[in-house]
Amino acid sequence: MSGRQHIHSLTGIRGFASFWVLLHHAPNLYPLGVPEYGAFGRFMDKGWLGVDLFFVLSGFVISYVYAARMRTFDWPESLRFWKLRLARVYPAHLVATLAFVPVYLVAHWRFGYVSPNDTFGLD
Repeated sequence: MSGRQHIHSLTGIRGFASFWVLLHHAPNLYPLGVPEYGAFGRFMDKGWLGVDLFFVLSGFVISYVYAARMRTFDWPESLRFWKLRLARVYPAHLVATLAFVPVYLVAHWRFGYVSPNDTFGLD
């Protein structure tokens, strides 16, 4: 990390932002039959703001870590950066997708689960 210290508080805030987004989507994907969540429901409704918060903080962390190396543009360094970003993000995305597919298929086959929206459509 080029001699810079890890900012633990930002990691916690990014985790909170991710959880907030999860809370925002949970009632639509997994309805609990609870018509009103009270004040907590209003907080959940604004969970889309967690996406903005997460990406702003992530951009700050990436800028903080790579600032010295990116002061001047260099093609090899830029390509190295993008390869490292892809190598860091894509495996988690692939594992999560592959882990979710059987869960969805079993839920559909065993319990007749049908998504209330077109989230899983291929068109």
